[in-house]
Amino acid sequence: LKGFFRDAAGCSSLLESCGDEPDEAVFYIYRARTRSGEKRVADLLGARALGDSWRGVRALANHFQEEGDYEAMYRETKAGLERFPGVDGIELLQAEALLKLKRYRECLDFLGLQAGAAGQCGGPERQARGDGFADAAAVA
Repeated sequence: LKGFFRDAAGCSSLLESCGDEPDEAVFYIYRARTRSGEKRVADLLGARALGDSWRGVRALANHFQEEGDYEAMYRETKAGLERFPGVDGIELLQAEALLKLKRYRECLDFLGLQAGAAGQCGGPERQARGDGFADAAAVA
């Protein structure tokens, strides 16, 4: 399809001709990039519904981020982390959603930080595994 991308109409036609038959989340994530509005959301929901990959969760959360719907972004990342704990891309999006919602204390708690104190980043799953990273205050 990359070869057809120069021919946007041809690429779009090929993607649309597949309908809802593909059973791979990557297809719906890719096609969503060529769509807008309800069709885009439908593809992203379809990718997430296939459920075997965290990428569908991340793509839908990114869509909500682009739309400025940070509450939906937070709900999506929270549910996504229950299914796929410890995925950096989803954790970062959840932290961003909390910041945009001005829920600073929750964001600090999620990242495993205390206000004004050195700590570990990465949320409770990462800290339990011991693979969080020191925050800037701890290494400064």
